[in-house]
Amino acid sequence: MNHIKLFTCYFYDFYIHSNSFLTELNYIPTQAHALYNSCYARDGDARWQREAFTAQQLYWGESVQLSYSNQGKVTKKLKMALGRVRERVKSGLTEIGPLVEQFNFGPEDIRSAKYDQLTDTWISKVKCLSSACNTDMIDFTSTIIKEAVKICGPTPCEFACVGIGSIARGETTPYSDLEFLFLVKDVAHECYFERLAVTTYFLIGNLGETKLKYMNIEELSKDKWFENESRNGFKIDGLSPNAGNIPTGNGSEEKRNKFITTVDELVAKHKEVYRDVPDRDNALKGDLSAMLASTVLLYGSKRIVNEFTCRIAAIDATGARRSVTQEMLAQDERKFMLKPGKRLAEKIELKDQIYRYPTILLFDMKIYFKLSSSQCWSVINELVEENVIAA
Repeated sequence: MNHIKLFTCYFYDFYIHSNSFLTELNYIPTQAHALYNSCYARDGDARWQREAFTAQQLYWGESVQLSYSNQGKVTKKLKMALGRVRERVKSGLTEIGPLVEQFNFGPEDIRSAKYDQLTDTWISKVKCLSSACNTDMIDFTSTIIKEAVKICGPTPCEFACVGIGSIARGETTPYSDLEFLFLVKDVAHECYFERLAVTTYFLIGNLGETKLKYMNIEELSKDKWFENESRNGFKIDGLSPNAGNIPTGNGSEEKRNKFITTVDELVAKHKEVYRDVPDRDNALKGDLSAMLASTVLLYGSKRIVNEFTCRIAAIDATGARRSVTQEMLAQDERKFMLKPGKRLAEKIELKDQIYRYPTILLFDMKIYFKLSSSQCWSVINELVEENVIAA
């Protein structure tokens, strides 16, 4: 543990002496905060928890008044709320589990009424559990934003916290990372919303589940605890160069996809990559327009979100965009095509090859057919209504 302490103290010393730098690089305090929380989760020494609190105070300065005791209460409240979500999911999976044992049909029974009934029951229960989990995670995230607003004080203008990624597509789990943005009425208040965003990162980091790599800190190579996947829990999308779908961006100087923005600004960004400059390579990987195709209100003004979704829905695709969207659908279909016989001898990646398989294809079809639905289950219903797939 000594090398952990030495490294932490060194990092903290750098952090304190870089205090004048903090207003420009929000990722420095979040890195220090994440490091201390990781040490606390590993070692159990309350000193690290106190140091994480100190890192927050250095960032906030005089703008926020929060006692260590009150922070502890907020953290306990959020941990209990997330724990309840996980228990409900676990209970639901326990109930669904026995159905698997009933799928012992022979090839001749696949078309039987009993098989159809069991399949319908299975689908219904999985759908209900998935939808309920996503709703619970929206509510949980809303609670985080509410607590952050209480800490930072009343918002200076109308705004909305908008979920993107898995929570918007309706496929989030209690261990999914959180991708979100702030739509604001007036960017003149950007400093407040940056502080609000970083405060949400602190609240999530205080849960003790964020791995260091999500804060762009490489795990210590000699300490296997930091590589333990079981320690990987609820977190923001991250400050690493390949992440950053969060209000303040990924922490780099160019602040890629910094998402504290007005409706006008975000619509202009969407239009640029969607219609004006459809970059094929970026589009195939999932560019900004794909990410903004599904959104969900997590907290704040419903009016702002409705205005945004209506305006981007009204933007027509060019021939180049339609072509690349069709290519994206075909590419993902090939990528996720399961091939029995060949796959049996290979290692199956549960998330990429099974869990994400249907949702990614549905998401591609949503974009290709320009459907209004955001969440996977409703996309299926809309595809049926449009006679794209059979009921």
